[in-house]
Amino acid sequence: MSSINLKLLQTFLLAAENGSFRRAAEESNRSPSAVSMQIRDLEEQIGISLFIRTAQRASLTPEGQVLFEEIANAMSQVQTSLDRLT
Repeated sequence: MSSINLKLLQTFLLAAENGSFRRAAEESNRSPSAVSMQIRDLEEQIGISLFIRTAQRASLTPEGQVLFEEIANAMSQVQTSLDRLT
C-alpha cells in the first residue's frame, strides 16, 4: 500500500467526530462534496468502507470505528510530543 495523504486522515477524523460530511466541511472550510471525495479516496486507497452514509448522517462502520480510535490516539501522541518541545 502506498503512503496515505495526511489530509485524507484529517478529513476522516473530522467527519467521524462530527458524524456528518457537511459539518466536517464547515469546520475545514471545504465543500461537502470535497469532503465526500476525500473520504472516498481514502476508502479506495485502503480498500475498506469507513462510513455508512445516509441522507442525514455518516456513521462509522466497525472498521471505521477501529481506524478512528487508532488515528485519534496517534494524533494525541503527536500533540503530546509537540507540547514537550515547546
